[in-house]
Amino acid sequence: MKKTLIISTILLLAGISLAANAAVNYTALKQTITVGLDACISLINSVESKIVNNSQVSQETKQSVSQSLNQLESALSSYKNQVQSAATLQDLQAINQQIINYLKTNSSVIKDSIKTAIVDMGEKAVESAEGLKQKAEQALNVLKVACPSEKTTISTLENQLVQLEAEINLLKQALSSKNAATIKQEMQKITNLSKSVAVNLKQLESVCVK
Repeated sequence: MKKTLIISTILLLAGISLAANAAVNYTALKQTITVGLDACISLINSVESKIVNNSQVSQETKQSVSQSLNQLESALSSYKNQVQSAATLQDLQAINQQIINYLKTNSSVIKDSIKTAIVDMGEKAVESAEGLKQKAEQALNVLKVACPSEKTTISTLENQLVQLEAEINLLKQALSSKNAATIKQEMQKITNLSKSVAVNLKQLESVCVK
């Protein structure tokens, strides 16, 4: 998702920049700028909606991200109003240059908003995985005594818990460096591993606890 959003923003900026340099008339330039601004505003709304409606993102982060994105949208909406009110080609060209400068200065707002949400989700994933690991270890200690004959499943679970701890540590490192791509990768690994641990633990309990 992030790659697509960044590319869309770059294309928008490039499109508006080309419009500034091309030999176009008033109507054509006005339409080009308006279409570009509408696309960018739509992109902002899409990003905000996905973050706000994500149950894994904290309320605090949602509010912070919404504030940043709303400021960006408000500025672009203001530029759009100026474009609609521009009386001459020269006025449009001047506004267009302001938009280009603004987008260059604020080009990281969308990217940073996505990264903030991913980091927040990663922190929650660490908390959840550590909780699961602790509960699984406690249950496994009991089941090893109650059902020592289930050596294969017990060994599998022990290895999975070791791997889970390693993945949690890698996720913590990614969070420390705010590496969004690695955070997402480790979150997926932890999700899959956690599901497998839960399945194996349930299977062991079904055999041992009767």
